[in-house]
Amino acid sequence: MDDQERFLSIGYQGDMPLLYFSDKGWIIQREQTVDLWLKQWSGWVEEGKLPEDMPYLKNNSRETVLLFLKKNCGDRQ
Repeated sequence: MDDQERFLSIGYQGDMPLLYFSDKGWIIQREQTVDLWLKQWSGWVEEGKLPEDMPYLKNNSRETVLLFLKKNCGDRQ
């Protein structure tokens, strides 16, 4: 299986092996993360309790946060 078909890749830092997402794996992981956030938000909205602070958004990549905003807001302008 070539690297384009894999979801994970192996890299090394010194003599320590590391697993990291391939480009394809990262796209899938990002989509799953955003879908989980949307599901959580839907539950919070239904319960009427939205968190005032969302520090987990700060700890994620810009691509993931922008995808979340795009999916959450749709094409509204």
